[in-house]
Amino acid sequence: MRRQINDKMRVSKSEQQSQNMNKIFSLHQFFKITFHGANLFPTFCPARWMMSIVIAVCGLGAVDIQASLAGWDMSGLAGGANNFGASPLAPNDIDPNLTIGGLTRGSGIGASGTAAAKAWGGSGFTTANNTEALAIAGGQFVTFTITADSGYEISIASISAYNIRRSGTAPATGIWQYEVGTGSFIDIGSAITWGATTSAAGNSKSAIDLSGISDLQNVAAGTTITFRIVDWGSTGTSGTWYFNDTGNTTGDDLQLQGAVSAVSAPVPEPAGYGLISAIGLLGICGVSTWRRHFTVKRARTIFSRKTTAF
Repeated sequence: MRRQINDKMRVSKSEQQSQNMNKIFSLHQFFKITFHGANLFPTFCPARWMMSIVIAVCGLGAVDIQASLAGWDMSGLAGGANNFGASPLAPNDIDPNLTIGGLTRGSGIGASGTAAAKAWGGSGFTTANNTEALAIAGGQFVTFTITADSGYEISIASISAYNIRRSGTAPATGIWQYEVGTGSFIDIGSAITWGATTSAAGNSKSAIDLSGISDLQNVAAGTTITFRIVDWGSTGTSGTWYFNDTGNTTGDDLQLQGAVSAVSAPVPEPAGYGLISAIGLLGICGVSTWRRHFTVKRARTIFSRKTTAF
């Protein structure tokens, strides 16, 4: 299995640390506040540094970069007699901080007959399973799973454009679903007509946007997300259905896009306490400087009056 990740689409840990320090220095410069020409918060005043760090940590977090989470390339599948591809079929590409359960045929999808090359799927669909509910009950679906490893969380943005190949009597309709943890399966959008093309060219399908599904955002480590593709509407038991090689290339033909984020260690005390502490330091440092400025100015005034009296 190849374990690849698009490094150009990620911000390295060292680069992120450098960016955060730049934010702190910029904010530190921002807190140059003066009173009657005097800098209330001198260069080395702890309050300026504290306020800068608190805002940088609380308000300017790291930005998640969209990347491939997992991808399957069908171009290497040979097809032939009873060779519809392994079940489960492991992904070719996977984010190193994720655990992926491969493409798996449900109990109602067989693997008998002659399979097409450069495609993964199955055969033996039952004509009686002619609705979504009946197809689910009959096991006519394909699943795969995704789980963030310890110390990470996952947000899923989309299923990239893909291609479906089918024979003339195979299921004509299907739908994508998702399940989070041990919850119920939920439909993603509406039913999809797979298309009439039965040749190797297959039927191109648009990408599916998942970014608006809150259930699929910031999913904690250890919580498994299951995707399911339900098929129904076959007109014969010898029909075949596949995820097809797109454009006869070695790129991913089925790909999940999103972001994997490292989860920060728990803060010993609520962030609000840190902000209150920073504001308190601002007040202490500011009042101290103001008193020092006022005392010097008052001393000068008294000295001036005494000089005038003489």
